[in-house]
Amino acid sequence: MSIRITSGLAKGMVVKAPAGDKTRPTSSKVREAIWSSLQTRMPCAHLLDLFAGSGAMGLEALSRGAHAVTWVDADTRAVRAIQENQREIERRAQAQSEEIGKSQAVRQDVSRFLSVRSGPYDLIFIDPPYDLLSREASVWLSAAARLLTPDGMIVLESRRGEDLAALCPPDLVVVKEKQYGDTMVSYLEPKTEP
Repeated sequence: MSIRITSGLAKGMVVKAPAGDKTRPTSSKVREAIWSSLQTRMPCAHLLDLFAGSGAMGLEALSRGAHAVTWVDADTRAVRAIQENQREIERRAQAQSEEIGKSQAVRQDVSRFLSVRSGPYDLIFIDPPYDLLSREASVWLSAAARLLTPDGMIVLESRRGEDLAALCPPDLVVVKEKQYGDTMVSYLEPKTEP
């Protein structure tokens, strides 16, 4: 399955995925649905893409006008693929004389990254291996919540049927959930004081 950027200055760009079967790319349909719901947040957004894989979510954000993107993945092959994709989207922007946001790919364990990094980020994508989700999600979500801007949002991709209410820390609230086949996309925001 080829992954393509669905909109913006790099629309149609084929995204290179890392070799092997460790990466589970988000389908174009799901990416397009996510970005359609987040489009108003995109201009000047600072985005963090955790378990980034090919970097498709962050690349889509850059293509649509994000100010800055940070990709994080522990797999060396994933980071190499992201860096190749990063160079290609920069080349396309230059060829069109378009500005493109800053970006960096970080090879690091997500838990470690979250424990040492400070924000703020406007959008944080978390698309972890599904088998780790039930054990680690509350830790990742709590740490990610501390890196959000006050009006920021976390988008979590999980397996359909996952009990997110049991995993959600008290400082976040699920504002929307959408199902796409076997995939659930949950949108979380910081809980505001009454």
